Amino acid sequence: MMSKATETANVTLNLYSVNYWYKITSIMHI
Repeated sequence: MMSKATETANVTLNLYSVNYWYKITSIMHI
């Protein structure tokens, strides 16, 4: 159960990081 919660948290964090970097790259390209 603990591992599942950690896995879910990591996936959410990864998605957030990708979205964050995507926005930064878009701004830099503009």
